[in-house]
Amino acid sequence: MTQLTQVSQVPMTVSRLTVWVSIGVAFWFIAAMMVRGMGTAVFNIQGLSMVLLFALTFPFGFLSLRLIGWMVGLRGVAFLPAVVVMSMTATLLDGVALTWTELYGLPLESRVYGAAWILWGVGCIFLFALLDCARDPRVKEA
Repeated sequence: MTQLTQVSQVPMTVSRLTVWVSIGVAFWFIAAMMVRGMGTAVFNIQGLSMVLLFALTFPFGFLSLRLIGWMVGLRGVAFLPAVVVMSMTATLLDGVALTWTELYGLPLESRVYGAAWILWGVGCIFLFALLDCARDPRVKEA
């Protein structure tokens, strides 16, 4: 069993939180515009396009996490608070957009599939962040 020696050495300053929230907003907005752009051609239960998109989210999520980590200069356990803030931001915005706006510009069924894909992406990011933490030398075997 592994345990974290310390959650993070990075203090959560207003400046850092602002950057992390901004990145979360940007990634959510890009994903929301992808949902809108791909529309019902992808976000429907028929065909393989939605399955392919969900599968492609894994490598995209991995690369996105690496890019963001490089941008904010964090990795492993120290990066986890940033991942949580960014993902929380994207998830909250997805919920608001799905419930109270027409941002996705799709019929309800396709909007739900699109929002589910965004949540899937957030889950992929959490998975890769967890795996990154497990490889962090600051995590010791208990």
